[in-house]
Amino acid sequence: WSRYVAELNPKVGALLTKAIVAYRKEQIETSALWYTLAAYCGLEVANFNLAYLCDQHSNRLNGRFAKECEFHHYNRSVWRDENQVHAKSLTRMGDYHSLGLAHASNLSAAVDFYTRAVAKGDPEAAFNLAVLAEAGRLSPSTANQLTGDAFEGDGEGDPSWLLMGPRARAAFRLYRLCEKLSKTETDLPCRLARYRLKLLTYISHYLDVLRGALLASLLALAAWRYMCSSHRD
Repeated sequence: WSRYVAELNPKVGALLTKAIVAYRKEQIETSALWYTLAAYCGLEVANFNLAYLCDQHSNRLNGRFAKECEFHHYNRSVWRDENQVHAKSLTRMGDYHSLGLAHASNLSAAVDFYTRAVAKGDPEAAFNLAVLAEAGRLSPSTANQLTGDAFEGDGEGDPSWLLMGPRARAAFRLYRLCEKLSKTETDLPCRLARYRLKLLTYISHYLDVLRGALLASLLALAAWRYMCSSHRD
């Protein structure tokens, strides 16, 4: 009800207007003040705007205030109707829970927020899920559920795919999802991460091969020296 009242109240709308005007004039502190007033009057969109402002301009605001502002208002903004929640809010809340920035780390909550953000088309959330999968913090089965049938068999034509374990394959598919969600050149981090994963796979595989070859060579050398010493005796 507070949102309904706030959105119909012209005085609250005036607060939002003042915040926007101040932001356009690069008066960040003043803009944050007006957004704060609008947010606590019940205007939900002001929560996201204020959190984003604190996130992007923390250098212009008091450090402690900016951090508390980010978490508090991103958190308030995700409790709106799902179709009105901005993907960036969900991704940031996933970051807070994954990294334990505001409280103890909560991986299941982080995955839930990231998944909701991916459903809204946020490539950053897909990238973060891929990082979790690569680190072993996200099960391959969960990752495969997130990528869905659209990625069935994706990468199987790549030689590196045959060398990957389940964890690496899950991360590979999520990096591919990140690329497909990126509509501009912002897919570069996703693409580079996928290439890095392929390179690490090759390095790991061929290092194992080299270690095996080296061990075999050492054993052969030891056997040859033993035979030579036995022959001299």
